[in-house]
Amino acid sequence: MGKQDIGNVSDSVVLQFRGNNNSISICHGSEKLLDLELPIRRKQALRPHPDPVMCKVNTYAEATKFVGRKPLLDGLLAWLDSPPKLSIRTFAGPAGIGKTRLALELMTRSKANTLDGGSRLSPGTWAAGFLARPQPTPVSDIQGLRFVNPVLAIVDYAASLRAFLRSWLEYLAVNLSEQSCPVRVLLLERDASTEAGWLHDLIKPERFSRVGLAGHFSPLEPTPLQPLENVADRKAIFLQMQEQFAQIDGIDYSGLPSDKEAVLDHALQEAQWGNPLHTIMAAAACLRRGLSEVLSMSRTDLAECLARDHELGRMKLQHDSLLSAYLAACSTISGGFSQPEARDWSEKLLKITQTDYPGNGPSLARDTTELLPNEKSNLGVGQVKPDIIGEAFVYHALTADPYLLPTDVLGDMLYEICQVVPEDRTAGQGKEDPIAYLIRLWRDFGGVPEQMRGHKLPAAVGSLKWFDALLAKAAQVKDLGFLRRLSSAIPLGSLTLAEPGLRLERMLCEAHRKLASSQPEAFLPGLAASLNNLGARLSETGRRDEALEATREAVEIRRKLASSQPEAFLPDLAASLNNLGNRLSETGRRDEALEATREAVETYRKLASSQPEAFLPDLARALGTLHIVQKAGGDLTAAEKSLIEAISALSPVFVQQPQPLGRLMASLVRHYIAVVQELGREPDEDLLEPLLPALSGLFKKDAADG
Repeated sequence: MGKQDIGNVSDSVVLQFRGNNNSISICHGSEKLLDLELPIRRKQALRPHPDPVMCKVNTYAEATKFVGRKPLLDGLLAWLDSPPKLSIRTFAGPAGIGKTRLALELMTRSKANTLDGGSRLSPGTWAAGFLARPQPTPVSDIQGLRFVNPVLAIVDYAASLRAFLRSWLEYLAVNLSEQSCPVRVLLLERDASTEAGWLHDLIKPERFSRVGLAGHFSPLEPTPLQPLENVADRKAIFLQMQEQFAQIDGIDYSGLPSDKEAVLDHALQEAQWGNPLHTIMAAAACLRRGLSEVLSMSRTDLAECLARDHELGRMKLQHDSLLSAYLAACSTISGGFSQPEARDWSEKLLKITQTDYPGNGPSLARDTTELLPNEKSNLGVGQVKPDIIGEAFVYHALTADPYLLPTDVLGDMLYEICQVVPEDRTAGQGKEDPIAYLIRLWRDFGGVPEQMRGHKLPAAVGSLKWFDALLAKAAQVKDLGFLRRLSSAIPLGSLTLAEPGLRLERMLCEAHRKLASSQPEAFLPGLAASLNNLGARLSETGRRDEALEATREAVEIRRKLASSQPEAFLPDLAASLNNLGNRLSETGRRDEALEATREAVETYRKLASSQPEAFLPDLARALGTLHIVQKAGGDLTAAEKSLIEAISALSPVFVQQPQPLGRLMASLVRHYIAVVQELGREPDEDLLEPLLPALSGLFKKDAADG
């Protein structure tokens, strides 16, 4: 379809509808800055799927009324109307908790993408959609970048796009004009932390950072999306979906019998029913299983049930072969196959499984495309959705007879899949990194025993064995970049991946150490980073002495690097010193912990003196850590002094930007009040009084957000 100009934004920026008015491109001259997919585009993408039940389960079908979370939605609408030109917000929560549905409802309530009766956006209307096919950030700046309409960009799977997000958000922060309409960016991910992982990497200042991004987050800390608390809301979702599924099967539905409704009412009080997708999957599973069986299932049980009964079952039934399921599983991990990719992988699978297929690879690709069409690529193979059902499908497809592969062969295959979308091309293709998909699969299904819980389809290999097979393959081909990608994708705090993550960090340390022995300038920074990560992994698994040893070595290397290149490595040294203070404190070495934490504070003082916007929050955090060590050693007076300095240092920035730094300041103030009370004194009114209006407003906002 042709493009339709829907609004000039200064002389250089244009918003354009694409396709059947289902996506918007934001362009500068001939350069495309951004593509946004409208919700209607993703809803239309469900139509080719041959199973109407699985279409209804998909979030973009919006099959149920939006219930609960009104205060949270009101808070988001207020965020859209807030003064900053650029503001970023992060929501985190498990699969199915409702992150995407909340974003869809935000677009609906804000009346986004309303036309003026023709082909242009109405004045003041939000141009809103999901980030798709993001382009490389322009090399040259556009001074005074202005938008006639406000823009809301929603980024799902944000962790996969961290590199793009940094350059894109810095570009907006540097170039956005004060005369521009606002830009809002909503980041969605299962896990997010400012202390480690993708969000930490995004806000952490780097050597070549042009602007600190932390000040543009509102708030800086991610907002955890909580389960639905109201049992009536949970029941409404279940009954709405059960009626729709009954209609699909041609069954007259008049509600549940009173005895079964009483059983349902009791079950809905349990915590797992606060997850909307759990409730929707349970309603779908009731089509083939009794209510009592469904009520006893966990979220992963339900996902496995739907994956087997609907996706895996129909593929095997239609072609009396699991080869289509194999190809669909590979496509699901990779984010979908184009037609050439589907044909290529069909040939590979026939060779790997040493199996014949009528018509060979092209026929297998064509048959699988009919079973699971790719809505984004004509004649390609798509993905099994939603994510958790797709993960269950992949697990069962790749571990089912009769084509059960040896673990090393499966590892080779998964390694090759992960090369389909290299990290530097992920954004340009609009695909998620397959590594991120595998991480989610391992977290949800990595603990599944080798013999599944009484299921008729055997799964003879636990999926965490794939992890070790991937490590072995990457080590064999000496792919250090792949191991780094895998390391950065594993979040701290995952019980399932704690030990595998530790094995990976040990491997990285060994590889970097060997390379650094002959090329220190090139590989010592990588060794230090690996040792720092290793310390965190060891601490997470309770190996405190080993964690201390690794972190000490990281500090030694970074101290050496910073002595010759302070601009590049002082921030890393400060971070490692802060970690060392924590490791020493964990092992009871309080005097040494005090020394390391003081040095971290001094280093951050030096950094903050030249780059206050970037490093004042880090200085305040380090002073907060110092007060904890001082207090543990019984020196309350010193602890009070550290907190006063932290609050004083942060106050000027906090008063100007209260939302991004609200949680940090609130924590410092609470600790300060507790310490002075222990000392038998009253808090310093002159210190706290300028902060109270902003803190009070933030506490009210947090209460409204739930």
